[in-house]
Amino acid sequence: MGRYLARRLFLLLPVALGITIVTFFLLRLIPGDPAVIMLDNRATAENVARLRHQLGLDRPLYLQYLFFLENIATGRLGFELASIFLIFTSQAWNMAFGVYEAITTIPGDSLDALQSFGVHGLRKFRLLSGMHRTCNQFLTIEKRHLAGRNAADLTCQ
Repeated sequence: MGRYLARRLFLLLPVALGITIVTFFLLRLIPGDPAVIMLDNRATAENVARLRHQLGLDRPLYLQYLFFLENIATGRLGFELASIFLIFTSQAWNMAFGVYEAITTIPGDSLDALQSFGVHGLRKFRLLSGMHRTCNQFLTIEKRHLAGRNAADLTCQ
């Protein structure tokens, strides 16, 4: 048991190192200068240079990574956590707007497509009801996963 535990702890080191490297470089890929974003309307050249120095952004990349590891070890993760929060909120907003756009445009686009292909009358109704059945089948699967938590409220309109 002790050998297994020691082996697993030893294997944890490269995984943790890999996670920190990926996280560090993903944070550095965020567009824009973090100092300018943090200062917002107070972003003069002097203030930006001072904040970049405080955050260690004026150092070479390998020193920035070592600074990142030091912050993880000591628990000072303010900049990194703020960046992760900004990424998460921007992704959440993008998903919300994507769902809204899909809900508002797909029905009209479906009708336009059917009309442009010359589908009229009963055939048009069958195709649109097929789309509705597909949506209901998807929601039925979701209802099974929800297991009673307001599952009856899910319907395709």
